Amino acid sequence: MNIRIKESGKIEELNIIDPKTRLDYSIDFIGNTGAFSDSSFSYDVESGEYTCNQNTFNWWDSVCKVHGYFNNVIYLLRTSLNDDLAGRIISEIQEEIRSVDLDFYSMKTAKKMIFKTLKDYGYAVEYFKDGNMKLITMKSISDECWQQAANLLKGLDDFENNIFDGEELNEMDKKARKRFTQINKILKGL
Repeated sequence: MNIRIKESGKIEELNIIDPKTRLDYSIDFIGNTGAFSDSSFSYDVESGEYTCNQNTFNWWDSVCKVHGYFNNVIYLLRTSLNDDLAGRIISEIQEEIRSVDLDFYSMKTAKKMIFKTLKDYGYAVEYFKDGNMKLITMKSISDECWQQAANLLKGLDDFENNIFDGEELNEMDKKARKRFTQINKILKGL
């Protein structure tokens, strides 16, 4: 969905891509919230363009990214787990999502929510630089690595700036380093 920013005239893009169909449904998502009728956006019939101010765009961009992230995790669960287990986990995630007002959506909150829910079932999401995700079992990661990760997580506000450094990794054996690298990928995603 292309949006013209009122202040700059620049065209920006809002989108939420369905992971299964690969179709963008951002117009439906935003429209279902009432944002097109509450004057957050205006639509020019002649040009076929939506317009909004920069603050509105920034807010919706964040909401769309978080919603897209939730959809990708749910799709990952549906394609990686049996229907019963995926259904139970997805139900818990959806309940958590419903408990958060759109005004408080943030990627950090979303990833922490997913991390906590999946951890209860013995799973985690491993994040890759290209944006892909992989569901892994926590059993594949040693207790020592998880304990170190848990110690790191206690009381930290900014996970991305507090990931373990190379010196700490060099102290571990090769297998533990591999698992610890996985934990770093998980934590960097938070």
